[in-house]
Amino acid sequence: MTLQQFLDILRARWRLAAALFLLTLGTAVAASLLLPKKYTASAQVLVDMKSPDPVLGMLLPGQLTPGYMATQVDIVNSQRVALSVVDTLKIAENPQAIEQWRQATDGSGSIRHYFSDLLLRGLDVKPSRESSVLSIGYTGLDPRFAALVANAFAQAYVDLSVQLKVEPARQTKGFFDTQTQALRDRLESAQNRLTSYQRDKGIVSADERLDVENTRLAELSSQLVALQALAGEANRRQALARDAVTRGTSADVPEVLSSTLIQALKSELARVDARFEQQGAVLGAQHPDILKLNEERASLVKRIERETAAITGSLGNSFKIQSQREGDLRAALERQRSKVLEIKQVRDELTVLQRDVESAQRAFDAVSQRLSQTSLESQSTQTNVVVLTAASEPRRPSSPKVLVNVALGGFLGTLIAIGAALGLEMRDRRVRGPQDLKLASGVTPIGVLRNAFDGRAGRSKRGRIGHHASAALAVGGAGSHGNAEFSHTVFGALPEGEERTAVGRPQQNQIRGHQPIGQIMVSAGLLNPPEVERILAWARADGTRFGEAAVAHKVVTESMVERALAYQFDYPVLDPANTRVSSEVVAAFDARNPLVADLRRLRAKIRSAQIAAPTDAPLKSFAVISSGSGDGKSFVAANLAVTFSQMGQRTLLIDADLRRGRLHTVFGLENRTGLSSMLNRHITAGSMQRVPGLSNLSVVTCGPQAPNPSELLSRDVFAHLLESFARAYDVIILDTPGVAEEPDATLVAQRAGGALVLARKHRSSFDSVVELVHSGGAPNIAVLGSVLNTA
Repeated sequence: MTLQQFLDILRARWRLAAALFLLTLGTAVAASLLLPKKYTASAQVLVDMKSPDPVLGMLLPGQLTPGYMATQVDIVNSQRVALSVVDTLKIAENPQAIEQWRQATDGSGSIRHYFSDLLLRGLDVKPSRESSVLSIGYTGLDPRFAALVANAFAQAYVDLSVQLKVEPARQTKGFFDTQTQALRDRLESAQNRLTSYQRDKGIVSADERLDVENTRLAELSSQLVALQALAGEANRRQALARDAVTRGTSADVPEVLSSTLIQALKSELARVDARFEQQGAVLGAQHPDILKLNEERASLVKRIERETAAITGSLGNSFKIQSQREGDLRAALERQRSKVLEIKQVRDELTVLQRDVESAQRAFDAVSQRLSQTSLESQSTQTNVVVLTAASEPRRPSSPKVLVNVALGGFLGTLIAIGAALGLEMRDRRVRGPQDLKLASGVTPIGVLRNAFDGRAGRSKRGRIGHHASAALAVGGAGSHGNAEFSHTVFGALPEGEERTAVGRPQQNQIRGHQPIGQIMVSAGLLNPPEVERILAWARADGTRFGEAAVAHKVVTESMVERALAYQFDYPVLDPANTRVSSEVVAAFDARNPLVADLRRLRAKIRSAQIAAPTDAPLKSFAVISSGSGDGKSFVAANLAVTFSQMGQRTLLIDADLRRGRLHTVFGLENRTGLSSMLNRHITAGSMQRVPGLSNLSVVTCGPQAPNPSELLSRDVFAHLLESFARAYDVIILDTPGVAEEPDATLVAQRAGGALVLARKHRSSFDSVVELVHSGGAPNIAVLGSVLNTA
């Protein structure tokens, strides 16, 4: 639903909407005036969430939560606070209050709870926006009592805040008393176990002793590592020496080579060998010097061998000594390690005992501290809630609020009115605008006809020329051909005796455009020649046209000028005072009416469809159909036919509503014969009638009422009539009854070959239009479009 559709629905249902709106608004006003006056007193209470606790000296975590103020509101609204107010004000002791309680409850239940519930009904607690202030308001019939109750609630809330803080502290204090004694016993037991263990183990300072033993263990480890290196080196040297002895190369052993004694003996041996070679060349082998040198040499060799053997043997002894020292040192290291582990185990047990003492001490200290805090809290009388502003007696009632209730009633009435209008529209949907018509018909609307009698410009400009003048215009104007003779044919009376141009106008009317407007008005008796001369002088002086100058100097009226112009330009118009045509044929009287402009636009679109039609199937005739009666089919058909005739089209208007036809009344024609007569083959000279003053428009009335309209329209003679009319006329428009009432309209549209779907705004049913298009049509009917009648 678009906004325009919504507005159209409200505009159509405005009476119902206005009645519901006024009823709701009146109810709100009456209730505001009849309800008893109530007074509201309000006290302001500050809830300080940012100040530290007086005992702990820090902000409580609960005060920082977003729901803290909501919790305070719930506390004020609690039954406990209300009971405190009842006791403070001694309401339960008032004889009148006791009597009220007995009448209300028959003496059952608690009187304190009864009045606490009553007080809570009038209580209104609101937290201020973005602040820590609570507004405690009470509404009652007595302003003094309202102030007393509001102040009593504020004070009861403050007292309860203290109680809610002190009572848990007192309960907590008893708990911490018990826990403190138990923790004290636990601390003393842990301390005794530590002292006994130190005494049994002879521990003064386990950490210092462990450091000394660890140092000794480290030294033994270092010595063992060094000794293991020496033993390995000795083992290697022993192996090298043993291998050299086995190979006979003991002299190559490094220890032997590095021995100074062996080197000295070798040097001495070298000197002896040198003397032996020196003297052996001179002396013989048995010479005493030679023998002495041999003995000396043999002695040196043996000493060298003994020293070498001694050195290689000492390497094996060194390895044995190093291995023995390594074993002794390893044993000492194991003993020292066991000793260190034993000391560590003692220290661990001591640490456990010390930690037990420390844990018991910390627990005892913490509980002792909390015990001190709870002892202070249980004796505290301070709270973070204070009464900021006491309630005073209100001077003006807080309710009923007449303006608010009226505004609320207006708003509610608007909703009810809109809802009722939309609800009724859903039950009985009507065509409210072009969009609805397009949805219902499935055809794009080609025209929207405004109300011709809504007071707009054009209605007041209908011709008001005097009787003699209008008569003259009628005699010399377009109505001069109203008495044309007819000749009779088999299918009806066709006009004869007039020579027509290509557009169908009489040739004698073509000379009117050359006749000045002044001469036309003189011929009509509206002006005399001297007046024409004066008007021409005024027009030349003012630089205006003749008609404008005449109207400006009030010689003639504007409507007189318009009728003279219509005569000058061969535009057929009628004089209301000199015609039998009904005023609802607006197009025949008022060319400037907005409806006529709409009809011209509709005419242009119909002409476009006719021009676009195939030459072998020209679309000359079409029926104006709608879902029901009262949609304005006759009105639209009559005015549309006039506009076609004013364009110079030879136009035939047929009243195909054989039951309730009214076109003869609209155009002031006789109805002795008509379409029913033609369909029954009773064709007379008066079956086709020319409208006086509208030379290009002929009308076939419905004729005498027949007992079988549907059967008559179903006869082939109707098709033959339309074919005959199509040869003589440019446009044939057929008026029909409502489709929902009679099936005649479908028969007429099928015979015509074309249809113009008409719906009346706010009157035509949406579903009926849908049924008209989908179930009332036929394949050979060309729908020219849909038209919305807003009249």
